[in-house]
Amino acid sequence: MRQALMKYRIIKRKQRAVFRKLNVKRIINIPYMIKLEELEVYPASDRMAKGLTKAFKKAIRAAGDFENYYGFPESEDAYNAIDLKRPLHYCIKIKGDLIGYIGLNGDDILEPEMYIFEQYRNKGYGSRVLKKFIDITFKDGFIREKNGKAEKVFPEKLISTVRVENEYSQRMMKKCGFLENKDALAEYLGFIDENDEIFTIEIKKYYLSKEDYLKNHQIL
Repeated sequence: MRQALMKYRIIKRKQRAVFRKLNVKRIINIPYMIKLEELEVYPASDRMAKGLTKAFKKAIRAAGDFENYYGFPESEDAYNAIDLKRPLHYCIKIKGDLIGYIGLNGDDILEPEMYIFEQYRNKGYGSRVLKKFIDITFKDGFIREKNGKAEKVFPEKLISTVRVENEYSQRMMKKCGFLENKDALAEYLGFIDENDEIFTIEIKKYYLSKEDYLKNHQIL
């Protein structure tokens, strides 16, 4: 208990230093560890997330999910370039075991990315974590590093692009309150692979605005 209190005080001192640097008047949440009953979520840069990238690579290759997840064929160069130790990226653990990760990408509009290891799917873990991150994003915001400086992030909208074949992610988006953009049903993304061959994929787009979210979720 004493060690936990000391760690909490250290984190708060670091937060206050960032606030002074930014001249932030409103306290902004910087999640260190998010607890959701048996689930624990840590920043990808934290020691508790050690081995995340390696575990993710092993899991996505074993499940054969690379192309379905990233939208382009797997290659050794693409596989080796994966690095999840990035700002606004977090590991998800249960009873000390890594079960996946969640990340947020973008600037004014953020796009969540999430991968739950195959053996832990269909248990509600992914949707619970995503719902929590949606709540933090719209109500509290984040502080992240950009160009060597800390900045506050209060996005007005979250978006998601999902392959038509990825029914698992589509169900999760709808469960977490995202609306499907019907105008994008027939939209395709085109890519050129390492052999300069062009191929396309069919996608669905989802969105969730801060305005719509806060109408249904009271700020405490």
